[in-house]
Amino acid sequence: MSAVGLPRALLYYRYAPMWRAFFQSLGIEVVVSPPTTSQVLAQGAARVVPETCLPAKLYCGHVLSLLGRVDCVFVPSIHCLRPGTRNCPTLIGLPDLVANAIPEAPLFAIDVETEWLWPSLAQLTLLLGKHWAVNPLSVKRAVEQAWAAHEAYQLLLLQGVDPPQAIDASQGTDMLKQGYEPASGSVTVAVVGHPYNLHDDHITHRLLARLRALGVRVRTSDSVHPVGRWACVEELGQEPYWTFEDEIVGAGGSFLHRNVDGLISVSAFGCAPDSVMLGVLPQAARRAGKPYMSLVLDEHSGQAGLITRLEAFVDMLLRRKEKT
Repeated sequence: MSAVGLPRALLYYRYAPMWRAFFQSLGIEVVVSPPTTSQVLAQGAARVVPETCLPAKLYCGHVLSLLGRVDCVFVPSIHCLRPGTRNCPTLIGLPDLVANAIPEAPLFAIDVETEWLWPSLAQLTLLLGKHWAVNPLSVKRAVEQAWAAHEAYQLLLLQGVDPPQAIDASQGTDMLKQGYEPASGSVTVAVVGHPYNLHDDHITHRLLARLRALGVRVRTSDSVHPVGRWACVEELGQEPYWTFEDEIVGAGGSFLHRNVDGLISVSAFGCAPDSVMLGVLPQAARRAGKPYMSLVLDEHSGQAGLITRLEAFVDMLLRRKEKT
């Protein structure tokens, strides 16, 4: 059976069920790279210049881990998700970045200019034909099944299921066996950031799990409806431009209007859009009277400092709640 590789990085945490359903409906086996390890990150970082952002280094490492196991690696270029906005240049130029950093990698790259997440049927059939024998009717059915899988996945996210568990659930895996539990905790903390930063346990040192272990009810930006995010961006006086940064800021603003006790933003060192846009959140949190903490990740981040900061932040929230 033919096989395509999905790197477990970047937009994987947003579109994995859709991509997997598309290829599987065409009879193509989908191979997902293993969870991140220090070796995966080190191998990816060795292929790019030091100034490259952490998520891109990680993505290259996951591409390398798939070589020799698949016929090609799926690497999409998605330009925007909402009219009038643009994605990060790294996400737009991802196929070129990977092709130059890992020239030995066979790539299946698609280029998407609009919020419609697939190229035209004719273009998609042509691209697929370079690797596999397909017909346009099969491709059309595959796209329809992919969209159905994506919509079901989005519903799980809006219900508060974290992407890793929702991805497992879309494969028929029991979420409870994967560690998902109904939300509970003495304080509620909203955690906002790119899904590929929040849900990679290696680079975050199991941030969300550690918060829950401290008795925190965690809410992430994945659970906020896109319409609500965009509305809050405009409320905060921001002109929509960067798609994912707008979503993070909008989710943070939305949480500040809810019954949350604190807000944490998670970003990667070297991410220029994040460094510009996330400056809005501490000001908004101050106006709302909610404690705020910013976590910046890089490949040298240690877990000891992270744990200390989390424990101090949660302790402060608990003491504030006791006084009210």
